Amino acid sequence: MNLPPAIANADAIPSVLLRRVFNHWKALAGDRIGPRRSEISPVNLKFALPLLWMWDVIDGGKDFQFRLSGERIKTFIDIDVNGKRLSQLDKSVFIDEVRFVFEHCVSARAPLIVGPMPMSHEPRRHHIVTAIVLPLSENGTDVSTLFGATEAEAMVAAKSQHALNS
Repeated sequence: MNLPPAIANADAIPSVLLRRVFNHWKALAGDRIGPRRSEISPVNLKFALPLLWMWDVIDGGKDFQFRLSGERIKTFIDIDVNGKRLSQLDKSVFIDEVRFVFEHCVSARAPLIVGPMPMSHEPRRHHIVTAIVLPLSENGTDVSTLFGATEAEAMVAAKSQHALNS
């Protein structure tokens, strides 16, 4: 997997919903690497709640502890992540890719976009996913939590939409 690019501005995000989440995060972050976790309010993100997720950064990015996710994310990945660290999940290409992206976001201290790309999670290989990974920081220097949103669509639908746009 290639390093996911940093998001310079919302125009780099193909999804309207993901752009809205990014713009909300950016408004809260201002000149900081990211807002504090307490600044992220479900009330302001009702439009995206089913697609949101959060992981706490453990020991500077050596591991990641699941915090929460929306119902569509839980259903889509179909992996029991409740209360678990990424290192406790069964090893797979998907988990390796998640770790790679999370580690890159922590080291880059910047918002990232992943995709659109085919899903590597075996039960969902027939989907195209796009995700944004946004750093949160409690001290203004280190990434303490990763906050993001993921959209997925069946490949057939994605290919049909591409054909309509061509």
